[in-house]
Amino acid sequence: MLKAHTSKLHVTITVLALLVSSISLLPIACSSGSKLPCNSAAECFFTSLKTGDYSVLKPWLSTKMRLAFSELAFKALRSTVIASYGELEGYTLKRVSTEDSFRVEYYEASFERGRVIFKIVVNPSTSFIEGLWIVSERKSDSLSTLYSLVSVVFGAIAGLVVIVALYRRVDLSAVILGAVISGVLIIQHNIQQIPFLVAGVTSNTDILARGTAFILCSSVWLGFVAGAVQEATKYFVSRGKRLIEAVYIGAGFGVGEALLIAVVLVLVPSVKGVQLQQPMPQALGAYVTSFLERLVVVLFHAGTTVWFAYCARQGSCTRVLLALVGAHGTINSLAVYYQLTQSLGAAIA
Repeated sequence: MLKAHTSKLHVTITVLALLVSSISLLPIACSSGSKLPCNSAAECFFTSLKTGDYSVLKPWLSTKMRLAFSELAFKALRSTVIASYGELEGYTLKRVSTEDSFRVEYYEASFERGRVIFKIVVNPSTSFIEGLWIVSERKSDSLSTLYSLVSVVFGAIAGLVVIVALYRRVDLSAVILGAVISGVLIIQHNIQQIPFLVAGVTSNTDILARGTAFILCSSVWLGFVAGAVQEATKYFVSRGKRLIEAVYIGAGFGVGEALLIAVVLVLVPSVKGVQLQQPMPQALGAYVTSFLERLVVVLFHAGTTVWFAYCARQGSCTRVLLALVGAHGTINSLAVYYQLTQSLGAAIA
């Protein structure tokens, strides 16, 4: 009997010892399972940028940054950067400074087709990222830029050629007038920026970070401001003009618009504010699409302008103006929404 009790006691002690040993290993197991995949906030950011894995970066974001720089905003930024510059190849810390007790790090990231300077603001007490910006960009793919310029400009010229072929004559002075009044797009851009400046929105990524409702409102605002400004301008200029003259004023407007887009392609990111710039296509199909888009836009502007000239002869153009503003605004709004959510830049249309 004593031996049986002794045997049971040994078994019990052995089981307890194993249990205690297992429990003592739990902190080590948990510690190893929760270990972060990188040693600094910047390292995790660039790892995420390279792999597309937001979960690597998320533990290094402050609570405020997790709300502002959600997974949707991160993917938008990443796809935009990769579309313009290609895959990340490496990065180098260029400068460190202190602003309001925060550590500010500037990194130069090397991509396949250019270099980008990132500004990362880190809280020294928590090591969390409190702010993240792109402060400068430099493209090295000049050939791609050239192809984009050619597809945009020659697409518009092709539209003009189609009109000349249809009418078998050209009104050069009207084309020039149309190109000159396309400068209203600069005013349009500044009007579009007003609510974003008030709301502290400085980029497309900021729009995405504020959620679906803000994206929808932004798309409608950008689209209908473009429709209202452009159609109203063509309406006031085309009144009292001959129909053939109005056609070429509209065509000239489309050509002038294409030239402004070409300037934006060269100057971005120098142009400030929420940008609707033409993306840098990387395949032949994209260049062809860009070419055809500009051709159709020239025909669209020519058609709407001659419609204004015609209805002005008949008396009132109020309904026509409202209808074309609505159509132009709706098309633009849908295009802007698609391009924002796909993180592609929209051409000014």
